[in-house]
This record gives sequence, C-alpha cells and structure tokens, in this order.
Amino acid sequence: MKIVSIQGSKTSGKTTTAVKLIKYLKSLNYKVAYLKLSPAISLDKKNSDTGRAKQAGANSIIARDAKQTFVCSDNRFSLAKLLSELEDDILIGENLLDGYDCQIFCAKEESELDSADLTKTDCICGIYSNCYLSYENITVLNANIEIEKIAQLLVNPTKSEEI
Repeated sequence: MKIVSIQGSKTSGKTTTAVKLIKYLKSLNYKVAYLKLSPAISLDKKNSDTGRAKQAGANSIIARDAKQTFVCSDNRFSLAKLLSELEDDILIGENLLDGYDCQIFCAKEESELDSADLTKTDCICGIYSNCYLSYENITVLNANIEIEKIAQLLVNPTKSEEI
C-alpha cells in the first residue's frame, strides 16, 4: 500500500486536497483509504445506542450494517496494525508524521512554509497554490485544477519528476 501524508495547518486545504485526490484515484479504479488524525474524535453521539453503551462503560464500540463497519476503541492502535486490516491500494492520511511514501504540504500563506520542515515534501498545495507556482525548489500544485499531477506523485513517482 502506498501512503501519502497531507500536512499543514487547520483550514489550509488538507481535506479539500484529500477529497479531490480520493475522487480522482477512485476514477482510476484504485482502492483508497482515508485516515484522519485528530486530537479528539467521537463517533458515539450522546443519546444514540452506541453512545449509551459507551456511557455504560464499553471499551470498544462496533457498529456494523450490511455495507460497512465502524470501530471505536479506547485503544490507540498503531498505524501498522490499522494498515494490516485494510485491503486498499493507497492510504491518504492527514498529518501523518512518518511511514509515508509521499508528503503534500498545504499552506494558506508563505509564512507557514517559511517555518515548516519541508525536507520530505513532494509538493505544496492548499490555499497558497491559488497564487503561486513554486516555493524554493518545491513544485506548487492546485488540487482544484492539477489533481492528475498530484496523483502522479503516488501512482508513478518517476514521472513526477517531469511535472
């Protein structure tokens, strides 16, 4: 499985880039997984059945219907364990810090780029890409109009050098 990390600050364009990339890769028949890293996530609404079970003390909540399964657990599984359960071709994760094959950095403005560690960055996207074509020696790509070029970074890395 190839892994892409989309990094950047809040409201910089990470999720927009991820969604555009998912849609494009799906159109090419890739199986795509998405991982959202967040300080706090809750899938158990207060008065729902699963929320009531959580309030009662359940350590893990599993919700399953005819098409899908959701798991909410008190355990924080390692990325390796999570990936071992997936059958996807590509994982797109927001703010993965390691273990990725490609890094996209989303920024709103140049000052965010000036203070970021971009040594492993393959391209820059996000709001910044609406106005600029490059930053130092890093290509800037707009996910709204250049999603194919962004996908090439994952699908065919040797061709990404031609961008």
